[in-house]
Amino acid sequence: MLEPEQEALLAEMVEAARSVPRHEQKFFVAEYDGGEVLVGAGLQREILGRDIRSLVRAGLVEETVRDMLIGSCDLHITSDGYAHHAAMRQREGEPADRIEGEVRRLLDAERFRGAYPEAYRLWAEAEALLWDDASERNLSTIGLKLREAMQEFAAALIASYGPEDADPRPQATKNRIRAVIDQHRSLLGERRSYLLAALVDYWSCAVDLVQRQAHSGEPGTETATWEDARSAVLHTGVLMSEIASALPE
Repeated sequence: MLEPEQEALLAEMVEAARSVPRHEQKFFVAEYDGGEVLVGAGLQREILGRDIRSLVRAGLVEETVRDMLIGSCDLHITSDGYAHHAAMRQREGEPADRIEGEVRRLLDAERFRGAYPEAYRLWAEAEALLWDDASERNLSTIGLKLREAMQEFAAALIASYGPEDADPRPQATKNRIRAVIDQHRSLLGERRSYLLAALVDYWSCAVDLVQRQAHSGEPGTETATWEDARSAVLHTGVLMSEIASALPE
């Protein structure tokens, strides 16, 4: 039996491995400031060493000796590891439930939380309000938190990538994200550039949905429902995770 944190680690490794060519689907553990860090396939996160050892003992990850003199080795996900990951996803319920679970997992991953802490915090607070006993009274608060999350995400992208002539207005999230994409278009390649351009248009639709949520109940506005709030939380999470993962490190 694996602990939840160990299953979450396996899921991160599987998703990272699937995002790179086969010859890059390997990992190694390095010591860093007294702790341990898992590195490989575009993934870098602090771990508890025994979690990796538990995955190895369970046959979900295998070790391949790289240097016998210093005892270093590469880690590869086994076929049983991929099968276990698939079973984990099946346990999460119907396809729609699994997609929402995947969004939560991606945003909760160390890579996203570390790069966009404020955006993650605000999104997580909005998501938690969905399941609160007073969720019907929190509909506008959910929208306000999502709007702040989107602005914080765009601000973090600007701070990290530093595009020239970026729109200085915090509320101009679409323009700010587009500036980051345009700056890296040559590195992204044609396929990813088109994907990100489409995501920016998708972002505009999500902004409208969140704005409606934030102003729910105000005079002259259409009253939002709990399902509207769930949709706004889901799409905001999808967009932030997809844009973050598509941009270069």
